[in-house]
Amino acid sequence: VKQAVLTISTCAESDPRVAKSLESLKGLDEQAAVKEVAKFLDSDKNTVRRSAIYILWKGNFKSIEPAVFALERLCSHEEEYTRGMAALALCAGKVDLSFDTLCKMTLEDSSAYARRCAAYGLGLMGRVEAKPVLEKALKDSDFNVRNNAEAALTMISQAKKQSKPDEQVEVEETKATAKTDTLDWKIAQLTKEVENLYRESMLMQAKMTVEFPPRSLILKGQQADRDFDPKVKTVVEQNFSELNRKFEELVQRFESQIESRLQQLTKEQQQQIGNQLGELNSAMKQFSYQMKILQEYLKSAFSQEAQRKT
Repeated sequence: VKQAVLTISTCAESDPRVAKSLESLKGLDEQAAVKEVAKFLDSDKNTVRRSAIYILWKGNFKSIEPAVFALERLCSHEEEYTRGMAALALCAGKVDLSFDTLCKMTLEDSSAYARRCAAYGLGLMGRVEAKPVLEKALKDSDFNVRNNAEAALTMISQAKKQSKPDEQVEVEETKATAKTDTLDWKIAQLTKEVENLYRESMLMQAKMTVEFPPRSLILKGQQADRDFDPKVKTVVEQNFSELNRKFEELVQRFESQIESRLQQLTKEQQQQIGNQLGELNSAMKQFSYQMKILQEYLKSAFSQEAQRKT
């Protein structure tokens, strides 16, 4: 356990040693391993303390109960990144007893990073009781907090859909595909797919803002503890390009399947589906705006690292 904690404390996020270190813990008694990891939560060295939190967050333990008290305490630690990561570990472990603490952090913590971690973490927990808190967080002064709150609401909504009985899902899908050749159905389906892409981009940014910044960027004029891993940049840019590719395909489908048919409609028929076209246009604008924000965030992250190295 000690070797895993200390190794990860020197690694960038995508370093293969991180996965190997986490894997090395799987042969141990889970509760005993969690207890040993918890001992490092009191470390006065930031990277070691965060490494222990990271293991509890990403270790896929069935229960992190032996570390809950220490993680709760770290939610009020003086360092904002420790607070944020502790919130993520508690949420990933679905520690219900910490729910109120995390709701309070989402709305009241002085650090935007801690607030956005807590908001994202509430999404990981998947509790519908978090919705009123997240809806308040949609008005936060920090864009990333607002984005993560919306992402968390999406995660809760998706978890709720997955909990529906198979029979209910099958009935809904049957109703949805009853008129697949009509123009209004095609527009509605395209709108739904654009909205799904928007959610993907929103979730991508939410994950980036909680998983990579603490040890990667210049923060408050101080050097980061570790360099930004170029592998992370490559993966993120690939995912970003894939979202753009999917959107371009949807635009092409609109041009080939819908635009030509619109020209054949009478003025009255065009007016009848005007609202649907408006919803599609709004969804496309929303996705484009989200991608612009995401691109600016990534550009800022990578350029700051380049500046630090220079």
